Amino acid sequence: MIEYDEFGPARLFFAVREDKLIFVSGCECGEKELQDWLAKHFPAEQTVRVELPVFREWLRAYFAGEKVGIPPYGLTGTAFQKQVWEALFEVHRGETISYTALAEKIGKKSAVRAVASAVGKNPLLIVCPCHRIIGKNGTLHGYRGGLAMKKRLLELEQSN
Repeated sequence: MIEYDEFGPARLFFAVREDKLIFVSGCECGEKELQDWLAKHFPAEQTVRVELPVFREWLRAYFAGEKVGIPPYGLTGTAFQKQVWEALFEVHRGETISYTALAEKIGKKSAVRAVASAVGKNPLLIVCPCHRIIGKNGTLHGYRGGLAMKKRLLELEQSN
């Protein structure tokens, strides 16, 4: 069974399976995005909306600027996507790196576009910090939650 909940003013929906965070939505259509993703990746599983205080607390602490660890998570994707997503955890709060630097970091220097595609499919917005990946000239590029959200997250992290 997959459980899901919503977090406050940001209207973030998140899903948990076997006590591990598996998805965080990030757009105005958050609940629909969540349900569509779950239907694609876990079509046979029942989903139920419940209160998930551990993950709500993580999001509250993050948005309050408190130092937070990485909550228990499970990644659903290809081996390459998982490699890219795991590398995102190494980009710390207040830091940014380019897609090119991320490709080099995982030893796939010539696969910048594939790395960017994997970053764009990150199922754990905010938690797995794909918002910290920027263009090599410092510009903001695509973000599943929208560029305005990406900019707000980076500003939040810079101010704390």
